[in-house]
Amino acid sequence: FGFVVRNSAFEKQQKLERLYANNLRNLAQAGFGQGEIVGAPINVARMAATVANEGKAVEPRFFLEETTFVGEPKTILTTGQAALLKNMMRKVVTTGTAKSIAGNRSSISGKTGTAQQTGHLDHAWFVCFAPDGKGGHLVVAVLAEESGKHGGEVAPIAGAIIDAARNLGLIK
Repeated sequence: FGFVVRNSAFEKQQKLERLYANNLRNLAQAGFGQGEIVGAPINVARMAATVANEGKAVEPRFFLEETTFVGEPKTILTTGQAALLKNMMRKVVTTGTAKSIAGNRSSISGKTGTAQQTGHLDHAWFVCFAPDGKGGHLVVAVLAEESGKHGGEVAPIAGAIIDAARNLGLIK
C-alpha cells in the first residue's frame, strides 16, 4: 500500500524483513494470523480507504473544512480485488468479530485485529469505512493500546464515531 518513506531506518527494516521472510517458522505463523505486521493507525485507515475507493489510494489529509480531492489517485488494487475485500470486510461486521455494531444505521465494513505482546496486555484495533451518502466514505481507525481487549470489543468506538458524524450531518 506504499506506506513507507525510504530512509536509513527503512533500509534497516527491509533487511530485517528479508530475514523474517526467509524464516519458515515466521512464514508459517503469518499464514494463520500470528506473524508480525507493523502499521500505524493512519496507514491502516489508508488501507481501508483504498478498499472503499475501489482500489484507488489517496493520501491522507487533515483539514478544518470540507475539501475536494485534486489529482489522480494511484490504483493499487483491481476493482475486483477491492470488491472482494469490501465484501469480506462487510461480513466482519454483519456476521463476524465486529457484529456488535451490525445494527448501526450506516452500512459499516471493517477489520478487527488483536496484537499480542509477550509480557504485556494485548492491543486491540478496528478499522472501518461507511458510505458518506455523497459518493465517498468515512474511514475510522481505532487502536486501544495494552487494553487487554480484542478488536471486536473496540468496534463500538468506531461505530459511535460514525454515529456522531451522521448526527452532525457529515454523512447521511
